[in-house]
Amino acid sequence: MNQDEARNAAHELIEEAVAVATKAGIDPTSIIETYLPQTLTTPDAGGQQESPELMWHGVSVTIDAAIAGLFEMPELNDDPDQQPAFHVTQSTADFVQQDFERYGAALERMAESWREEKTLSLSEKKGSNE
Repeated sequence: MNQDEARNAAHELIEEAVAVATKAGIDPTSIIETYLPQTLTTPDAGGQQESPELMWHGVSVTIDAAIAGLFEMPELNDDPDQQPAFHVTQSTADFVQQDFERYGAALERMAESWREEKTLSLSEKKGSNE
């Protein structure tokens, strides 16, 4: 099976899963969100994941063996397009994935707090430039 055939087959499976969930009265996003943290990642030679394939509540996750804490978020910068991202060790990612529903709300709050800080930071810089 080539990559296009694999993508088509995966897409059909996802469509079928959404249809089954909907028919059973289950919100399909709850099924998909539960699956997303189980996405496999492949670290590069430096210990960081080359492309953010792992997502937690819509926020990219980078596996980084060099971080000091359990979770790190990017330092705020002047780029208005900067987005939050979780930088975690592989062991932290594995731990969270084991019981994602338990940690999901906290992850959402962390990302939202980061976004609020980003907005405030950009507003303050804009105000000081005027």
